Amino acid sequence: MEGYRINTPVPVYFIAAGIISGFALAYTLTGFVRKYAIHINMLDTPNARTLHQGLVPRGGGLSIVITMLLALFLLWLAWPLPVVPYLFATVLILGVLGWLDDRLGLNPFVKMGVQLAVALIVVTYIGILHEVEIAGYLFSFGAAAAILTVLWLVGLTNVYNFMDGIDGIAASYTAVIAGVMGIWFVTDQNSALALFCYVIMAAALGFLIWNWMPARIFMGDVGSVTLGGVFAVLAIIGHNSHDVPITAYMTLLGVFLFDTVVTILRRLFQGKAIWQPHREHFYQRAVAMGFSHAQVTVAVVIITLILAALASLEKFRVGPIGLWPVLALILLTSTALTIHVVEKKQC
Repeated sequence: MEGYRINTPVPVYFIAAGIISGFALAYTLTGFVRKYAIHINMLDTPNARTLHQGLVPRGGGLSIVITMLLALFLLWLAWPLPVVPYLFATVLILGVLGWLDDRLGLNPFVKMGVQLAVALIVVTYIGILHEVEIAGYLFSFGAAAAILTVLWLVGLTNVYNFMDGIDGIAASYTAVIAGVMGIWFVTDQNSALALFCYVIMAAALGFLIWNWMPARIFMGDVGSVTLGGVFAVLAIIGHNSHDVPITAYMTLLGVFLFDTVVTILRRLFQGKAIWQPHREHFYQRAVAMGFSHAQVTVAVVIITLILAALASLEKFRVGPIGLWPVLALILLTSTALTIHVVEKKQC
């Protein structure tokens, strides 16, 4: 898949221009989206899932989506890589889906159907996850590869949506994830996708100014669903084009993945419906214990930075092979157990 990279380094001033432009555009657009959301009464009211008070406009992630689309369009003009149109389609379709859901409240089956359609486009035109490397051993997915890739795409898309529940968490997390992925693509001589990641990072920071506690606007599905899908696609490209272990991406995205998977399994074990709104994610439970949105978000960023270091060791295959995802799992499990113990003491 050599056609998915450019080997010519992008000038530093070009990268700087992309970052500054992405930040400024997202910051400015978020202000306009906020005014429009208030005008059309697109407001989030407190419910069984949310942790905010009062009415807060949603859909602010539209600014990130528009910034990503513009970045991909300019990248296509500069370097017409085969992968760019499919990335553009992913952002556009998921962005429209998320905006309509924020605006109208779509049927879950409609949302799942569109997400599956996007996943099939990615599987057909970008590629599939063929194998996973664990402790130096390769395990092939065989005939199940396409199905597992679809699950990865749809799963991460929804994981991101589930985890966007307190002020600043998704935007801060996005900035870290995109920045690290950008560094990885640079080391793999894929300057085009590195620049795209840096723009995502900048756009997330521009939006974060509006979304930091107390949030003046929420990201909404338009942002969270799209970002989850985009990161899933970038992981597939990194895995297939640059031989990055998928475990490196799973480690990097560990906070969101671990919290969601454990919470779902816990609810299933307790006989609860996993599709019903709730406040049982670890980050929600931390807020319920008395920590502020800002404190929990900062904690998530710190843990993610640690996971990013472990993921990078995994990515670059620094020995002992296979140790780094295990250490990441130990860190996440320890954090979850700490929350559980403190929670029990407060009862």
